[in-house]
Amino acid sequence: MEINNEYRIALLETLKGFVHFAENPDDTTSVFELQKGLSHHPISMKCVEFMMSKPEIRQIAEEKYQPQRPSLDVLVKYPEGTLAHAYAKSLLDANFDPNFFEIIEVVGPGTYLDLRVRQTHDIWHVMTGFSTDLAGELGLQAFQLTQIYTPLSVLLMSSGLLHGISIGADLDPLLHAIEEGFKIGKTKIPFVAVKWEEYWDRQVTSLREEFGLRAAQYTRVYE
Repeated sequence: MEINNEYRIALLETLKGFVHFAENPDDTTSVFELQKGLSHHPISMKCVEFMMSKPEIRQIAEEKYQPQRPSLDVLVKYPEGTLAHAYAKSLLDANFDPNFFEIIEVVGPGTYLDLRVRQTHDIWHVMTGFSTDLAGELGLQAFQLTQIYTPLSVLLMSSGLLHGISIGADLDPLLHAIEEGFKIGKTKIPFVAVKWEEYWDRQVTSLREEFGLRAAQYTRVYE
């Protein structure tokens, strides 16, 4: 099969991101490299087709829901236990920028859903109970794969495990977190379809019950 230059570049970009993540999972640049490479691959369109087959996801994609989000300083003032407070506190404590992700131009449902997943990634962390340690990130990728069949999650889990092997780590906590992500991944509504910004004042425990989710139980490692 002849491979054109654009496809060849996409494969190299994907490989570069895969290797970089295996070397240093804390470097988010590798995730963007993977996303960029995969965006040109037909398998990504299969992921979009799967998501658009879900009525709730199709609705939010067609609406292109993009609300203004209050600053972390505003959100953290919400009562403890609320989604707003838990989300803001987790980012402030870790000194994370909520807009760290690369902004992409929305030109269709695929790019919109890609952007929406990026925007709500840290909300998913709060809701699932997976932290930002390596095990937590891999567990969240397993959850995400179960939710939206994204090839990115497959590569990140594989690359993360390779990182564990490369540093001589015990893989059991990582594998358990991945297993846990698969176990809790089926919710009443796909998370990418949820208008989270309308739930800032709700208790996280109440939202979990509403969406049919239990908090992940796993051992944090390599924080």
